[in-house]
Amino acid sequence: MTDQLHDDEFEEVFHRARARDTAWTPSFERVMARRPAVRRRPWVLAIGAVAAVGLVAVGVVRSRPRRTVEAPFTITVGSLRMPTDFLLDIAGAETLSKVPSFGRADDWFPNISGAKGDPL
Repeated sequence: MTDQLHDDEFEEVFHRARARDTAWTPSFERVMARRPAVRRRPWVLAIGAVAAVGLVAVGVVRSRPRRTVEAPFTITVGSLRMPTDFLLDIAGAETLSKVPSFGRADDWFPNISGAKGDPL
């Protein structure tokens, strides 16, 4: 029984929970008068501040003069040679660039009559 809340502790927890709930509950007079709720929007101010800082940052970046830097050398596609590219240089590389041909389809089956096909 020592793990359960005593009456005083239970009453304190209840009052804290009720205070938390009543912070957002409208008053009885306002409900009876049918007045609209007053909305608090603290995040609107934060979004406005972030937007203002962003606009100032964009303005500062765009107002700076642009400097162009010339590269000491230029690299084009295919002109760069790596130290290990010699491993790719093999004998007979020019034959690898050609597409092999296997002949015509009628060469495959010479004994079948009427097997004259189109070239592949």
